[in-house]
Amino acid sequence: MAEGLPLTVRDLAVSGERGRTILSLASLDLAPGTALGVEGPSGAGKSTLIYALAGLATRVEGAVTWGRTDLLSLGPEARARFRSERVGLIFQDFLLFDELGAEANAAILASFTPRTGRGAIRGQARDLLDRLGVPRAARTVASYSGGERQRVAVARALAHDPMIVIADEPTAALHRQAADALTDDLLTAVRERGRTLIVASHDERLLARMDRRLRLVDGALAEAA
Repeated sequence: MAEGLPLTVRDLAVSGERGRTILSLASLDLAPGTALGVEGPSGAGKSTLIYALAGLATRVEGAVTWGRTDLLSLGPEARARFRSERVGLIFQDFLLFDELGAEANAAILASFTPRTGRGAIRGQARDLLDRLGVPRAARTVASYSGGERQRVAVARALAHDPMIVIADEPTAALHRQAADALTDDLLTAVRERGRTLIVASHDERLLARMDRRLRLVDGALAEAA
């Protein structure tokens, strides 16, 4: 069973194209298995922060350490390998392959995994889709509702049993009932496996269910709880 990794951030700074600092965070320590909500107004740096924590941001300085891995000291290929092995990503706009079905989307990482690990990912993807109530009928996800598509994205993020789950506005495209159901699904899937969860969101009801909250304003930490 995967377990969350401790996170240590020190002197993190992300610059924009013209050299202006768009995010600055002196320190952050997160215990393994914690659910952290990142909040703040639009443009505050929420997405920039979670992309930096996933090793996806560019023009980054400082240290982002997951367990014993200093993510920012790694080259692009090593960062990509770390993400494929240990991080599940949920994007606001889903980033699904519309021409594929739910199961093929949820198990997409199997295509980039050594043959010996492909069966486990595909089996986990099927189990997650069933538990999340997503139909695995022979149709493409282009015909799915927003809630169904988001659940497919969650199944894809969790199918390889990652230690870390990072989500950018996972409920933004959903109506309230679907957003609450998705929050239930995500927290259950994360907490029953001891994963570390980091969510950037404007959704107060989602944020209220996190273990900790961090608020950004103008690219800097305003308050934490």
